[in-house]
Amino acid sequence: SKFPPTMRLIKEYDQSEDIRKELANLSSRAAFCILVIFLVLLVFLRNFISPAIILSTIFFSVMLTINFFYLADISLNLLTLAGLALGFGMLVDTSIVVFDNIFRYREQGAEPYIAALQGTKEVALPIIASTLTTISVFIPFLYMTGELRIYYLPFAMAVGLSLFSSLIVAFTFTPSLALHILRRRHEAVENHLNHPKTKSRFLLQFLVKSYRLFLAFFLRHKIFTIFLTVLLFGASYRLFDKYVTKGSIWSWGGDTYIRVGIRMPTGAELARTDEIARFFESKILGNKNVKKVFTNLSSEYGSIEIRFPREVQLTAVPLVLKEKLISYAAQIAGPNVSVSGFGPGFYRGGGSSPSFRLEVLGYNYNEVKRIAGALGKRLQRNARVRDVNTNSSFWYGGDNLFEMTLRIDRRKLQRFNLTPTAVLNSVQAYLKESLDWRRIKIGGRELEYRVKMKGYRDFQLSELERLILHTSRHEQVRLNQVAKFGQRKVLSRIVRANQQYQRWVSFEYRGPYKLGNRFVDSILNSTQLPPGYKVKRGTFFFLREEEKQQIYWVMAFSVLLVYMVTAGLFESLLYPLVVILTVPLALIGVFLIFYFTDTNFDRSAYIGVILLAGIVVNNAIILVDHINLLRHKGIALLDAVIQGAQDRFRPIIMTSATTILGLLPLVLFAGAEKGIWYALALSTIGGLFSSTLLVLVVIPVVYVIFSRRRKA
Repeated sequence: SKFPPTMRLIKEYDQSEDIRKELANLSSRAAFCILVIFLVLLVFLRNFISPAIILSTIFFSVMLTINFFYLADISLNLLTLAGLALGFGMLVDTSIVVFDNIFRYREQGAEPYIAALQGTKEVALPIIASTLTTISVFIPFLYMTGELRIYYLPFAMAVGLSLFSSLIVAFTFTPSLALHILRRRHEAVENHLNHPKTKSRFLLQFLVKSYRLFLAFFLRHKIFTIFLTVLLFGASYRLFDKYVTKGSIWSWGGDTYIRVGIRMPTGAELARTDEIARFFESKILGNKNVKKVFTNLSSEYGSIEIRFPREVQLTAVPLVLKEKLISYAAQIAGPNVSVSGFGPGFYRGGGSSPSFRLEVLGYNYNEVKRIAGALGKRLQRNARVRDVNTNSSFWYGGDNLFEMTLRIDRRKLQRFNLTPTAVLNSVQAYLKESLDWRRIKIGGRELEYRVKMKGYRDFQLSELERLILHTSRHEQVRLNQVAKFGQRKVLSRIVRANQQYQRWVSFEYRGPYKLGNRFVDSILNSTQLPPGYKVKRGTFFFLREEEKQQIYWVMAFSVLLVYMVTAGLFESLLYPLVVILTVPLALIGVFLIFYFTDTNFDRSAYIGVILLAGIVVNNAIILVDHINLLRHKGIALLDAVIQGAQDRFRPIIMTSATTILGLLPLVLFAGAEKGIWYALALSTIGGLFSSTLLVLVVIPVVYVIFSRRRKA
């Protein structure tokens, strides 16, 4: 069948285009990730054969993971592919440790077969434990609900299954291929590994010797080391708590657009909603600066989205049109009409909306209202501040309610020989409802009521302004000749928190977010309040209370699972505490990276911290296990700690470097900050960087302290 001549079908939005673009980005990020990992391995291993072997484990791990996807009935989508891309740097970690230990045995003179067997066997338990700790942090994701489950469970499954695949590959493919290389081409490989004149080998030896000296110093000054670590943690948390925004500052995409929302009273007819929408369309269509207009209507709700050409998005055009539409909205009585602007054209200080909210709390409703009003007046004095709302009691635009006011000019009434009663009677007849409340007794209870006639919702403010009034002199006067119409925002609801009245003062700050942040701090510091009242900065509403509880529960349960796995490995309840200590060491990096990059700590960052709990302990597990192994051979405590840390210095640096650099594409690529994985990758990079540096110093120190206490 064909459309009528006056109708045509237009493709408004094609989601496949976004998916193709995202898949292309994932492919380019994966390629960049593999290249960076290869270069890192090349620097440390100093030959082309070894990095090629380790990189090939990514291919086999991904292939094995896809087979696991098939068996578990998991689809390949953007979330699972992002999980695979995110885990590229981690997929090679187990193979790096196995490969490095095999070649360490070979360097010590072991035969190729013995080196492959003993090298793999020695690190088998710590590698299994470290992989299980990373996988275990994802187990609580199975119990998530709602939106958190939709976004993060497929991601968790992808990362978990890929790590399990990498574990299988590390214990089968890696030692087999390493043995093959050692047997067939061991002379070429060992020449690269052992040539004393290579610059990279000299640099690595210099780093290892320097690290040994630094470690010996910190082991001699254990109290100083612990004090310095605690001080660093406290200072970083202070910066994070004071200056980092917790939550998402909602970003509505990269384009600038205006949205008109129409909310009709319950029971409204579709024709009335369509009439209001057409009124706005008549004001918009024909404007050469408007690219497209999309209208979506139902009987009680309507939305109009206005899109602009790219060349005018950052000009004053969207702002001017928004102000005009607001003035048109004020002419419509009955429905609740909101006009909102989104995108960089309205928030030129950055890619996100720099809106701020202040929370006023107190026990007296009128005093809270007075304080909010005073704050609003102070805010309006700043030229960058717009849209101050002292009646906001919630976070959504639908709560921005207005009431129309009618002020009668008594002097003009006298001129036309009219009375206020006559004016109100005429208005009442037009509105088809009584303006006064009446009382009726029902069942012994006295109730207030108003009488409303059929069609009382169907009126226009413009018609009301032109309402004809008849005077006693038989003259006709329009209502707007003797009265003035206006509107004012009203509180949509009364909210109390902990027995205190709560009121929000919201405003838009047009400028960089940091500048707006300082402005809010100055307002808070200079506001004087009566006893019992307080004003504080409103936190951004990015997690429902239920979601918060879910994330906190997942974090706690993840740390508990990590402790249980490490306790089983070490057969001790004490040494797992040494390993768990890497989590607060990682938080230092998380706090600092969000502070220095001025990034909002959103729910993806929380997921990144959970992921960190399983990743950062891996280095500590490998380190502590090797120290224990040396002590079982009869080496003294301090010597075992220094030798063990030196032996594990190279694999720890390599695995951390590959993971960090593997995550960089999610942070550095253009437009990455718009993705849901940006904050997750950022928190993982920051946490892994700080934990790698500190685990090589703090963990040996704490290990010595715990071991001596245990012996005592």
